Amino acid sequence: MLIYKKVHIDTYRALLASEKRLITANITLAIKSEEKEKRAAELVIANVELVFQNEEKEKRAAELVIANVELVFQNEEKEKRAAELVIANVELVYQNEEKEKRAAELVIANVELVYQ
Repeated sequence: MLIYKKVHIDTYRALLASEKRLITANITLAIKSEEKEKRAAELVIANVELVFQNEEKEKRAAELVIANVELVFQNEEKEKRAAELVIANVELVYQNEEKEKRAAELVIANVELVYQ
């Protein structure tokens, strides 16, 4: 009977040791699970922030497209105005040449009047 009690006590001690290991393993798993949940929550927050940033970037890109279209339009208008100014400049050069010819004619006419 003494051997039976000793076996029974040894079995009980082995069960206690096994339970302690299981409890320790469960606590470790619970801690790891909590850490994973915290990390998952952090990642959700980071993901929300990234979504917000992407939306802001898309808005800014749309604004830049509109600004680019406006700049293209302004450049086209400037090119048209530059072409108009080139034509006006050619006309002014022609008018100046005509005025110079007329001035030369008037000088000749004036000289003729002086000699008459």
